[in-house]
Amino acid sequence: MELNVDMDQIERNFNILHVEAFNSEKKKSGVLIKNITDGTIHANWKGAAEMISRMCSHYYDLEGNIKPLEHSDKEECDRIIEGMAASSLRCIAFAHKQVPKAEQEDHELMHGSVRDNSFILLGFVGLKDPCRPGIKKAVEDCQNAGMNIKKITGDNVFTAKAIATECGILHPNQEVDEGAVIKGEEFRNLTYEEQVERIEKIRLMARSSPFDKLLMVQCLRKKGHVVVGTEVTKESSDIVILDANFASVATVLKWGRCFYINIQKFIQFQLTANVAALMINL
Repeated sequence: MELNVDMDQIERNFNILHVEAFNSEKKKSGVLIKNITDGTIHANWKGAAEMISRMCSHYYDLEGNIKPLEHSDKEECDRIIEGMAASSLRCIAFAHKQVPKAEQEDHELMHGSVRDNSFILLGFVGLKDPCRPGIKKAVEDCQNAGMNIKKITGDNVFTAKAIATECGILHPNQEVDEGAVIKGEEFRNLTYEEQVERIEKIRLMARSSPFDKLLMVQCLRKKGHVVVGTEVTKESSDIVILDANFASVATVLKWGRCFYINIQKFIQFQLTANVAALMINL
């Protein structure tokens, strides 16, 4: 899509005053910029759609007019977000506002924060992040081999369910109230005993933080499970996948069990031969 935007010209006309980097807790990032030409200051946010939409009090219509974001409009935004998520799209929203002059002189504004209220909603973008080739087959192979596959993600619950279903981790009609799907915050707020008790049923954890991933691994190990994880959980996992490719798990499982069976056969052969030789000598 051609936007006809001269980025070089924009960069020359604006100075960056402050940047708030994306993090897994806020799930959004912001930037404060100053227009060199007229001295106006502008704040921009992007991030998880449901987070950004809550910050907005107005929106642009198709003609470019600014209109109040009424309750019915917010409900329509929620439907759009859920619709994108149900199609396994990661929904990102963008918001903007020109900072009023009264706030421009605010010391706190100029030294370390991008305020996140009364913004104008610019729109939503749905990003498709398809499963890697072979993932569904790898999940099926692992499940057939007796492995329990769990997906822990920062995506919202609708996107997470759609992707997990696409990968074969969830059944199409598996619901949250069955205990298979849980949000990171909900899991975090359970008592330790409840976490350990429910960990077996959980197949998907949405809107999770790195701490939630670590917590899940610890609960699984408490139950006596051997945990395979990526770099994120390497401090607690028994096996770490260095290439972050889930398809590697099936390969590791196949070769690992092959070696294990061969070692068993070798030990069995050696014991049989040695015991027989010992009996003959006696």
